[in-house]
Parts: sequence; C-alpha cells; structure tokens
Amino acid sequence: MIRLAMGIVCALCGLGLAGLSFSALSVVGTEKETTTKAFSAGDGAYALVLDEAIVPFEHTEATLTVTSDQELFLGAANGVDVDDYLTGVAHEEITDVDFPKTAHHRLIAGEPQPEAPAPERDWWTAEDTGTTVSRSFDLDAEPQVIVVTPAEPAGTLEGAQVTLSMKVGEVLGMALLGFAGAAAFLGLAAFVFLRMWVSRFRPRPKRVNGAGPSGVLRRRRAESAGAARRGPGSEAGTDSGNGDGLGDSTRRSRRRGGAAPAGGVSTLRGRSRRSVRALAGLSAGALVLSGCGTDFPQPTRPELTPYERPALEPGQAGPFLASYSERLDEALRGEPEALEAVQTGPLLERTRAEMLMAEHSDSTLGAASYADVRAGGPMFESYPLWFMAFATPRDEDIDDAEAMLVTRDSAAGEWTVAQSVFVPQESVPTVLADERGAVEEAPPEHEEAAARVVDGAVSYLTDGKAPEGGPDYAAAGFKDFRDYVGGLGAEDTGFEDLEVECSPYDGMPLSDYALATEGGGASFAEVRCQITVNVPEDYFVDLGDEIEAVMTTDDEGSTIRIDISQPMLVTTEGASAEVASPGWYMLASATSD
Repeated sequence: MIRLAMGIVCALCGLGLAGLSFSALSVVGTEKETTTKAFSAGDGAYALVLDEAIVPFEHTEATLTVTSDQELFLGAANGVDVDDYLTGVAHEEITDVDFPKTAHHRLIAGEPQPEAPAPERDWWTAEDTGTTVSRSFDLDAEPQVIVVTPAEPAGTLEGAQVTLSMKVGEVLGMALLGFAGAAAFLGLAAFVFLRMWVSRFRPRPKRVNGAGPSGVLRRRRAESAGAARRGPGSEAGTDSGNGDGLGDSTRRSRRRGGAAPAGGVSTLRGRSRRSVRALAGLSAGALVLSGCGTDFPQPTRPELTPYERPALEPGQAGPFLASYSERLDEALRGEPEALEAVQTGPLLERTRAEMLMAEHSDSTLGAASYADVRAGGPMFESYPLWFMAFATPRDEDIDDAEAMLVTRDSAAGEWTVAQSVFVPQESVPTVLADERGAVEEAPPEHEEAAARVVDGAVSYLTDGKAPEGGPDYAAAGFKDFRDYVGGLGAEDTGFEDLEVECSPYDGMPLSDYALATEGGGASFAEVRCQITVNVPEDYFVDLGDEIEAVMTTDDEGSTIRIDISQPMLVTTEGASAEVASPGWYMLASATSD
C-alpha cells in the first residue's frame, strides 16, 4: 500500500507541474514581454482610463503605451480624484486585460470635455507628455488610475493607438524547470508501479540450513526434546551434548545479540536503498515545487476595493498656503468677484465687506504669509474634501495663530478657504495624523458640546447674558460686540428703539467639519446678528464710514439694519469646552421706512 500511495502522489505531482507549466506558456508565450493587440480610442472620448488594479497578474511589471499624431498628456492619480473628475465626461475605459490577446474596453458617453483641462489639475502623482506616452507600474504596489487625454484643449484622442504590455522573462525558465520536475515525478511514479508489477512474479526465497521460520521451529522442538531426555537431574549450564562445545546460555546470547541471518541483511539493505531513492525523488520534487513561490509572473484574480485618499498628502499643506497667500493678495487688489476662486462660505462674505470698507476709506488690504503650518483632514472615498490648517503668520506684530477651514467641492475645482479666525496660540489644538496624513473626525460628544457653546454665544450676543457653566464669552472675544450695541443704545447719545437678533450661521454646515484632537475635538462655528435701529424723523444720523461702505440700499428711511458676523473656533477636551473668537465683523447694512 505504501508503494501504491507513493506512486499515485508522484503521478499527480508530475501531471500538476506539467499542467501548470503548459498553462503558463499558453498564456504569456515564450517571449520576454507579452503585448496585447493595439486598439483605437473611441470617437468622441476625451480620455482613456486604466485602473491598474484590473490587470490579472502579480509579481511583475506592466506598461500602458499610447501613440498618436497629436500631443498627449498622461497622468496617474488616486481613483477618488479620477472618478470625480471624469463623472459625466465621455471617456474610454479599459475593463479587462487578456494577455496576450487583447485589452477589453468600452466607451462611456458624456460631455466632450470636463470643467478644467487635465494638465492643470494638481492631484496627479505622475505625468508624461508627447506624441507617445507610457507608464510602467508594479503590479504588487498600491494601484492607481492612469488617464490619457489630449495635451491641448482643442485636441482629441482620435486615431490614438493603445497597447498594454507585461514583462514575462522568467516564465519560460520556470516553465522548463516545471517540465523537468514533472518528468522526474512521472519517472519516479513509473518506477514504483513497475517494481510493484514485477514483484508479483518474484519466487519465494529459499531456506538455507533450516533458516527461516520453519527451521527455527524445528530447532526449538529438538531442543525441547533433548531437555526432556536429560530429565530433572541434569545440571543447569552443562553441555547439552550437541557437540558444539557451547552451553545453552551461550547459544541463547548469540540468538539474542549475535549477527542476523544473511537473508535479513539483504532485506534491510534493499529497504534502505528504496527509502533513499524515494526521499531523493521527493526532495527534488519539493525543490521544483518551491519555484512556484518565487517572484515570477503569476495569474491572479483582481480584488477591486474602493479607492480612498486623505484630504492632503504629507508635505502638501505648506505649498498650498503659499499659493493661497499669493492668490488672495492678487484678488484683494482686484474686484470682489475675484475672491470666488480663493474663498467660499462665510469667509467670502466677510472679505468682500472688508474690501468695500477699504475702498471707501481709500486704504489697501494685503494677505498674510506664513512661517509654519500644521494641517490635517479625514480620509475620503469621494468628494467633497476638506481639512483644517493652523498657521503662524510671518508678521512679528501678529501674536495669534490663524485657523482655517479649507474645502474642495470637486476634482475639477480648486481648494477654497471657507472660514478663517485668528486665535491665541494656546487655543490651537493638537491634531494627530497617521502615516498618510489623515486625521480622524471628532467624536459625537464634541458635536454636542459645540452646539451648546454656540447656543451660549447666541444668548450672550443677544442680551449680554451668558448661560451658567459655559465658557467665559467676554474674555473669548465676544465683549466688543456687546460694547458696540451698548454704545448705540446709550442714554445720552443712543437710540431708544434698538433691537438685536442673533442665530447660528446656517449657510454652510460648519459643525460637520470637525476633527479629533489629542483630548477631544475642534470645529468652527459662526453667529449672525442683525441690529435694528429706529431713528426718529427729526434726527440727523451720521452712520459712519463702515456702515455707509456696506450699505446695500439708497433709501433714506428711518429704520437702519446692520448685519454682523462673529466667527469662532470651538475646542473640547473631555467634558470641558472652550471657545475663541477674533471679534465681530460688519457684513452689510440697509435702510427702510
């Protein structure tokens, strides 16, 4: 049974190795590189897309090559960016790769071009331009998505030839080694089966001098008969009378510890030789099979998982803020509409009002530059993206740090700053990023605590009364607004009919942009207030330069409405919550009857 089992195992191993080797050669051939048949990009496609993860091989390198008469642009990026950028845009997508036959592809209909040209995007990790562009990628590395588009806005992919190649230089050598191992296993199996077949016709070995089980039995019977003839008077240890000159004890010792019969020696040696041959064969087979674990190209089943990316890769915060400072400085010298490419949300409203007031007072505004920045945002599987940045201005006269909320709505758009507040350095929280630069979002407890802080700010700004157990709003930058309201309603110079209505800002869900910190969380918030003043008809009122600068009406009515904003940064640590605000900002004013 042992021989039969050994023969079957060797035969199966040989057939398996031969099948694997033949399959490998039939898939990739005998060349050092296998290449798919060239195909043309579909008419009307703006881009060609290949997800590196769909190539069904591992332990090798593949290359995408596109050739055209026109100038081309090739870029590699995270799938999150590419998916959002090409959503709704006509593009050709490679869906499967069948080496060495063809790359399967399909045309996805859509708009002829995206909102912004591909070469202008800032999220590419690798780029190439020319009439022939290519990218080689390791099939064991983290996959990315390759995009090929015209380099010029007026260009097309019409007539572009696309091929995909893969290095397979080691496959031939390993296949030959596999065939050799298969031959060794099959030969060993044939040897074992032939030995089993021949042993069926082999005669029984002859017994010499009574050797063997029957001779031993006869000798033992003779010894028993001699002992009976001697009788009970015979002395132990005397000569038994068989003429060999040896006592019974000596003969028993030889039978127990002496040399084995000649037939036993040959049997043991034969078994030893067969064991050695079997062990050698199995060792050789194991050596061949171990080649299957080496790093040579092997087919695999692609496992497609959703792409994800951090808002900022490590090292990108500094270049972004430098660019933001330059673009903001340029926009501040132009028209207020130019700010839309730099800022958004509540900060955009505030900066526009500041530009109007600076123009009215014939002064200029400038953007700050930064000496140090710390930034972080969560991990995303889709747009929009956002992150927080905490920067130290280069201006030595500014002791505070600037905290910013930066958002990006789409891959075709730009980063814009939605909120910015100057806070004391000690109010800057510590955010902990992982190796990819991602920071976890704040826990639910922070959102609840931040909502209570905003409600307290609304109460304090409305009537000057802060709820018990909350932060010290007066010391946190909220007292200036109450002083301004108090001046308007002073008994000697103020107005008797004065109202203040405040509520949380709802133009953007600022509470949704919250990061986890070392002890809790951090988020931005804002309160909007409207001051309503009824002026008697016999009063002449000098509204002041700031109110006149942001006036949105030409009426000279007796009712004046002033809109202001109070931005803030809320931080929590455990059960405690703190708030910091740079003060209030005037946004707009209007008069009515």
